[in-house]
This record gives sequence, C-alpha cells and structure tokens, in this order.
Amino acid sequence: LGKYINQFNETINFNTSDLIKYGSDVIRTLSQFLVDKTANFAKQVSILVLHVFVVLISMFFFFRDGDRIISGIRDLLPLPAKYKNVLLEKLHDISKGVLYGVFGAAMAQGFLGGVGFAIAGIENSAFWGTIMAFFSVVPYIGPTIIWIPAALTLIFTGHVFAGIFLGLWCTFIVGGIDNFIKPMLIGERAHIHPLLTFITIFGGIFTFGLSGLVIAPYILSLALTFLHIYQLEYKKILEE
Repeated sequence: LGKYINQFNETINFNTSDLIKYGSDVIRTLSQFLVDKTANFAKQVSILVLHVFVVLISMFFFFRDGDRIISGIRDLLPLPAKYKNVLLEKLHDISKGVLYGVFGAAMAQGFLGGVGFAIAGIENSAFWGTIMAFFSVVPYIGPTIIWIPAALTLIFTGHVFAGIFLGLWCTFIVGGIDNFIKPMLIGERAHIHPLLTFITIFGGIFTFGLSGLVIAPYILSLALTFLHIYQLEYKKILEE
C-alpha cells in the first residue's frame, strides 16, 4: 500500500509541476501578446498624431504663404507661360475636387449613418450621424468608431436583430457610399469622367493605401493635362 501511495504522490507532484509550468507558459505568452499589441497600438496612435500635426502645420503655412509657394513652383516649371497656366488650373480644379469629395462623402455617410441609427431605434440618431460625419474624414478609423460600439451594445443588451441590422447597414450602405460619392464629386469638379476617376482612385488605394485617395487623382490630372498640352502644341500636326 505504501508503495502505491508513493507512486500516486509522485504522479500528483509530476502533474502539478507540469500544470504550473504550462500555466506559466500561457501567462508569459499572453503577457507578451498584450505587450506587443499595446506597443503596436501606441505606435499607430503616435503615427496618426504625427500625421495630423504635420497636416495642421502644412495647412498653416499654405494658407499664409500659398501664393508665394505657387508662384515659385510656377517659375520653376519648364513650360511656356500659357501651358503653365493650364497646368496650374488643372491642379486647382483637382484640389477642389478632392476637397469636395472628402467632405461630400463625409456628409453622405453621416446622413445615412443617422438613418441607420434611427431605424435601429437608437435615440439622438441625428447627433450620432453628425459625429459619424466628423469621424468620416479621419484616416483608418472613420465612422466605424461610432457604429461598431453601437451595434455591439444593441446585441449585448438583447436587441440582436437591431444590432445585426445596424452592422450590415453601416458596413454595406454607409461604407459603400464612400466609394461612389468621392469619384463622382472629384470627377465633376476636375472635369474628368466619373468612371475614370473611380478606377483611378481604387487603383491608387490598392497601390498607395489610403493616401492614394489624394495621390491618384493628382496623377490622373497631371497625365491628362500633359496630354492636353501635347494636343495643343501639336494641334496642327494632329489635324492633318
């Protein structure tokens, strides 16, 4: 009997030490995972804050010295004066188009988000729609920071159908309208066909990320402008 008791104790001690070791490994792995995710989140927040700071500083100097900057760029362009004006006018149009596209899409997303909140039975839907419109212009986050917590709250408080509806509405309707409003408004203001703008913006996003939303229309506008300049310069030859 004593022999079996000793064997049992050895087995218990062995299993206990293994369990403690396994638990320590799990805690260590979980702690490292949380540390890595926290560090990555802090890094992304720092990058976002830095980008916002750079944008604000740039806007200040562009508003203050914009005319001098444009004049300096104009003087450096290796083109005849009449073509310089054409190029700068096109860039001005595309800048207005991007501005209209970003804020027009934000207003559309805010309105549709408010409609979705109202249908889901959330009070102050107009207020939350306005907040979604403001967050729509924030890169990487957008209106998801508003509607995802709202949908989860509905689900966890027993309003499962309303929460699922809100999630689907905001994913496909609110999120999808952004892909149509921006190309349409940018193309209209820049006098570029909406289909061409649509394809260019999507290609720019796939190539450059979210910054492609701004970069791609400028590249398209420059390409079309230089083609227009080429057409003007060789008009007589092309008409022969």
